[in-house]
Amino acid sequence: MADTQQQIAELGKKITELQGQLADLCADVAELDQIMAPFLARYQQLIWPYYEELANTQREIADIRVARGDRAAVNRGEARSPLDRFFDDPTVEEQYERVWGKGASRTEVIQNKTPAPEDIRKLYTEVVGYLHPELTDDPHERDRRRQLMGKVDDAFVRRDRPSLEAMAEMYRVRSNLPGRAPEDVVASLRERVMTLEVAVGKVEGQRYDLRYGMMAKIKSYAEQMWRENKRDLLSELSQEIRQSLSAAQTELNSLRGRG
Repeated sequence: MADTQQQIAELGKKITELQGQLADLCADVAELDQIMAPFLARYQQLIWPYYEELANTQREIADIRVARGDRAAVNRGEARSPLDRFFDDPTVEEQYERVWGKGASRTEVIQNKTPAPEDIRKLYTEVVGYLHPELTDDPHERDRRRQLMGKVDDAFVRRDRPSLEAMAEMYRVRSNLPGRAPEDVVASLRERVMTLEVAVGKVEGQRYDLRYGMMAKIKSYAEQMWRENKRDLLSELSQEIRQSLSAAQTELNSLRGRG
């Protein structure tokens, strides 16, 4: 029994550590999302519709050429566009400097934000431990949690203590079922540890992508161009992609005409 109780204590400690780690990562992601949101909205408006249409057009061109015996066209079905120049990644260190600026901390980059007070972080950690979508295998429940986590993240970013407290209180309700056998408790805690480890890994990936991914890279170049030359990179890229799309559509119409 003593050995079982020790396992329970050690697993409980591990769960607490993992929940704190998950909450820290989620907090980073929430604040990075806030920084990226205006840029991504413009990207969705100015770039994505034309880029997607360009990709579909180039794939159709490749399919027609392959059908006509051009074996070299097999590998030409992916979009080639002015965005290609952003795919040659610098090192992680270089990318971090480009996105956040030499010597700037994350909190310095977030406008009008100070580090969250300890009570806010504790409430956020508590709610994330209950509610994060990666902590359930049920697809419908995961979708429900994603929607709720959006509200939780928003409350955290706004440092909205009452909202976080209300959410935490809602999930503090405990079951009145009889206690389980110690062996069952150990098994349940081990499962919880594994679930949290998987969730931490996935959120680490999200944070990495927000900091060093393609969108962060384009955003850093856009800010540099505006700062140095007052040039709007997204508008220029949009024009270039639309020109590429027009050329691809002309080629596609020509191929169809020869069919």
